[in-house]
Amino acid sequence: MTYARGVLNIGFDEEGRRYLIEVLQRVQPTPGSRHDHLMTEEWGGWELSVGRAEEGEEIVHQVDLGLLPPSTDSTDDDRTGG
Repeated sequence: MTYARGVLNIGFDEEGRRYLIEVLQRVQPTPGSRHDHLMTEEWGGWELSVGRAEEGEEIVHQVDLGLLPPSTDSTDDDRTGG
């Protein structure tokens, strides 16, 4: 996983795709289940592997996945792509 010029590049194999779906399904609107973390081994995890970064790219060592609280303001639609 790399980041460059405002773009996060995520590559995965079939096993990684299934795991990402599993993680996203675990994130639920209940206490203790609202977020999850993916990290490289260097940062104490195992979920992210470290590949080679191209020139101008940075390795991403941690990804935080979190469920946003419900919004009562309709102007927040840009957070969900709506």
